[in-house]
Amino acid sequence: MKLNNSVKYVYNKETAKWSRYDDIFPSEIERINKEITLEPKAPLHEYMNSFYKFLIEIGFEKNDIERELAELLSTSTSSKL
Repeated sequence: MKLNNSVKYVYNKETAKWSRYDDIFPSEIERINKEITLEPKAPLHEYMNSFYKFLIEIGFEKNDIERELAELLSTSTSSKL
């Protein structure tokens, strides 16, 4: 028996594209699906690196991620989360 244990980050986004003659249904649906799967017992650095890359893939800027992380870490040292 194989157990399917995993940790997964999932991003799904659908955007309807309408043209001037579309009355009821859009002419096209754009679908974006990003997914990262890790083993449950992966080392912490794999979780951190994978999530960082995942955030960049779905459109966040590197500087914004690093700024949020720095703010989170600075507030977590001064107070308990």
